[in-house]
Amino acid sequence: MTDILPLKPFGTPAPVTLTGDFSLRSNAISVRFDLDDPQQIVRNTLATGEWNEAPRVDGLWKTTCFEAFWSEPGSAAYWELNLSPSGAWQLYRFTAERTPQPPQASNDFALISLRTTPATLTAELTPSLRLAALDVSLTAVIQTAERQFFYATTHAGPRPDFHRRDSFTIRRTLE
Repeated sequence: MTDILPLKPFGTPAPVTLTGDFSLRSNAISVRFDLDDPQQIVRNTLATGEWNEAPRVDGLWKTTCFEAFWSEPGSAAYWELNLSPSGAWQLYRFTAERTPQPPQASNDFALISLRTTPATLTAELTPSLRLAALDVSLTAVIQTAERQFFYATTHAGPRPDFHRRDSFTIRRTLE
């Protein structure tokens, strides 16, 4: 991993702190999220688990979900990775912002592992294509009893919209 990046809540201050990291190697992508929830208010919070063959499930963003978006520099196409504290995951590929709808699952990356502790979620994926650099955004939907909070490394618009290509502000090159 390379940098610890703060994820900022959109709008009002949120009750938890979230950081993340993303790295690109020739044989894997690694994603990590660290959650500090001192009041233990997050619903569907992290528990200890490890999966090498996690189920792929749609709609994970409807509750607590950790996400990464990435694209090759200059490309309108991008991927959206959803990681659930329960061990489920999904990967979508879009050809342009929110296109196609409904999103289609992608097999461009295979899940190697998904690990959780009460404070950390890490995932590794193997790409089926060669990548030299990626523009990345780390995001999360955090569900509490009262409402959802939307976290991102960069909020580029007037409302939380993780699909905005101008929010993919982290550049990762092959390590």
